[in-house]
Amino acid sequence: MKTALSKFKPLSIQRYQNQKYTGSQGFTGPVQKTTTYASEENVEMFVENLKNVGKYESVVDLLLMYQGSFSELPLDICIQYNIKISEVMAENMTRKISDITKNEKKNMFLKKLAFVCKDQGNFHLAYKKFKESGEQVNAMKCLLKTGETENIISSAHEFRNKLTHMLAANYLQNQDWHNDFSIMKNIVQFYTEAQGYKQLVRFFNACSQIEIDEYGDYDKALDASLEATKYINLLPENQCANLIETTKRIENIKCFVEAKNDIKSNPVHAENIVIGLLEENDIESAIREGDCLSLLINYYHNVKRYDEAYELLQRMYKKGITPENYVDTNIIQYYLQSR
Repeated sequence: MKTALSKFKPLSIQRYQNQKYTGSQGFTGPVQKTTTYASEENVEMFVENLKNVGKYESVVDLLLMYQGSFSELPLDICIQYNIKISEVMAENMTRKISDITKNEKKNMFLKKLAFVCKDQGNFHLAYKKFKESGEQVNAMKCLLKTGETENIISSAHEFRNKLTHMLAANYLQNQDWHNDFSIMKNIVQFYTEAQGYKQLVRFFNACSQIEIDEYGDYDKALDASLEATKYINLLPENQCANLIETTKRIENIKCFVEAKNDIKSNPVHAENIVIGLLEENDIESAIREGDCLSLLINYYHNVKRYDEAYELLQRMYKKGITPENYVDTNIIQYYLQSR
């Protein structure tokens, strides 16, 4: 009759020869080298003795060390007794996998091993085994858990899979893409290859907003918004709901950029533009109201229209806009001291 160990070759007992089994203490005594081989019954005995004292990890090590042909038994023991799988153990479990002639069965075992590693929190090892099994999406999901940005980028390029590209691009959006052009480039490339046009629209709109909120750079914000419109035009008609909104936003940003550029050379024209923008109900969707007000305050102050400048400064305070974030401190102090 075949036992659970039938797939393992006779166990060399060089590690266990002349050792004494002592119940709860396991095997004790000196290890002596010998060329003696145990019978299959002795292999079974060693395994059962180790199991009886709860040495399940030693059972797995023993079986893997003397594995003659491929078997799922070591992995099954790890699952049953919740044994943490190390990278060495995982490699030994798959060392004889070439004995399996059917690729489907090989991949089933690799996926089984990968899921166990994933459940144990060893995401890097799970990634490797999912990758070996051809499960690219699960491999990428595990790799994302490691936070290994360079490896995530290189694997996404290697997999050339729409969903893995999408996952990698989503992850990269949470990295420092604003200060790392290579990350930004990969985000755009991965979304483009995955035909994630809606995600590209959102990304470039987010880029535009960051340029405004964090850097006050409306020229770069305009460039990003124009990029967004390129991808809106690639969306199906039923997904173009934000086209009108984005177009309106672009027009407002264009107007503000024009006003900033003309405030010295053509101040009347620039003033009229800004006043018109401030009358918009949803101006904050494109331009910070504080930027519009500060542009006029600086202009009025420079041309000695002090009352109008002071009035707009008071408007800032009433609306909860912090003038110090927008207006030169010296100008603010001038009106605080003179009024």
